[in-house]
Amino acid sequence: MLNLYWGLFIAGIVLSILSLIFSGLGDWMNLDFDFGDMHLPIRPFFILIFLTVFSGTGIIATIFVGQFLAVVPAFVAGLCVAKPLDYLINVKLRRYETYTASDRDAVGVKATVIDAILAGSYGRISFVINGNTLSGAAKEYGKAGNGFPQGAIVTIAEVSGGVYYVADGMPDGLPTEPENAEFGNRSQTF
Repeated sequence: MLNLYWGLFIAGIVLSILSLIFSGLGDWMNLDFDFGDMHLPIRPFFILIFLTVFSGTGIIATIFVGQFLAVVPAFVAGLCVAKPLDYLINVKLRRYETYTASDRDAVGVKATVIDAILAGSYGRISFVINGNTLSGAAKEYGKAGNGFPQGAIVTIAEVSGGVYYVADGMPDGLPTEPENAEFGNRSQTF
């Protein structure tokens, strides 16, 4: 039984290190278990922490209570440590990840020019998608015209190489409404 604890402990440590190297805290394995009508998501991060704590506690508890009784405190310690850590990492901290809109999400959105866009040059715009205020470098769409002064309301016509190409209205040939209507009020500016 002690060999099993050591094996699980080493596996938990090795997989935790691999997970951190590949980042995402275990997302690279993306496991999802389904038992008929009952859906039970078990995150890889939870499994890694549980295995490591379970086996480490099992090794220590074997000294005090014997090989087979060590399973009880090991299991309890594994759950008591893994569940709060999993909640902290996957629920609380994941909320603070930065939201970035895809190129497709931004096309058709109205934006406010925050740094003037001079003819043939770059400026900066700000816009709101799904309640998130985003900003980025912008350039006039199509042939160079007169540019846009600070505070002007423009429409994002294209996104390429991290640059938002903007127009006064929606240029010909582009849809008048964004394809992803589920993003709510997309004409909101600040």
